[in-house]
Amino acid sequence: MKAKIRSAILAGRFMEADELIDKQELSAKYYPVAEINCEYIKGDPRKARKMLEAMNDERLALIHTTQQLQKEKIETLKECFTDTIWMAIRYAHGRNTYAPSMVRDAVKKFKLIFPDWQPGKDTTINPPEDSDIGGMTFRTDYLDDLFTEQ
Repeated sequence: MKAKIRSAILAGRFMEADELIDKQELSAKYYPVAEINCEYIKGDPRKARKMLEAMNDERLALIHTTQQLQKEKIETLKECFTDTIWMAIRYAHGRNTYAPSMVRDAVKKFKLIFPDWQPGKDTTINPPEDSDIGGMTFRTDYLDDLFTEQ
């Protein structure tokens, strides 16, 4: 299993490595702590120390790989949101339903996590005319302000 994880990492197949890591139980079987203790007890502390350092190196590599995979997953999710939110904005803009508030809330939550993110400018989304607002149609039904909010 370790060899498969290593080869996937070295080949740059991080998603595959992540799946293999998830399947792998990180237990005493994977990290031979008992074997290190035996070497120390046998009177070979240098060998035990080398084994311990190797084990720690593997753990650090695993942690680094996991962090890299998490960053890649976050970037993928960010791209997915960016690639689809424009359709939601177009659909909800000007509707007198719950859709504008849901889209507005989604953008607001996303900006809390990624403060520098801005939706791409959409020339089809324009502010409403004064005559468009009234009765049961509210200014908040229009989402053109999402492109100017800071």
